[in-house]
Amino acid sequence: MNQKPLIVWVTGGSRGIGKAICSTLAQAGMTVIFNYSHDEVAAGKTVNEIRKNNGTIEALKGSVTDEQEMNSLCHYIIDKYGRLD
Repeated sequence: MNQKPLIVWVTGGSRGIGKAICSTLAQAGMTVIFNYSHDEVAAGKTVNEIRKNNGTIEALKGSVTDEQEMNSLCHYIIDKYGRLD
C-alpha cells in the first residue's frame, strides 16, 4: 500500500530549532510547510537547503501573534494539500 506523506506545519521554521525541525521532518519524507514572520531571506535559504536534499517544503509569511493570519494560512494549506496532519 502506497501511503501519502504527512502534511506538517512548523511555526517559525526559518532559523534555529524551527529550521532543524523542518529539516528533520523533510528528511523523514513529510511535506513541510513553515511560516516565518520577518526574515524572507532566511526562509528562502531554508527552503533551498531542504529542496537540495530532495525534501518537499513551502514557506509562508505570517506571524503566530496574528490569529487571522494563522487561520488564513491553515485554510490555504488545507485547500492546497487537502489536509493538515
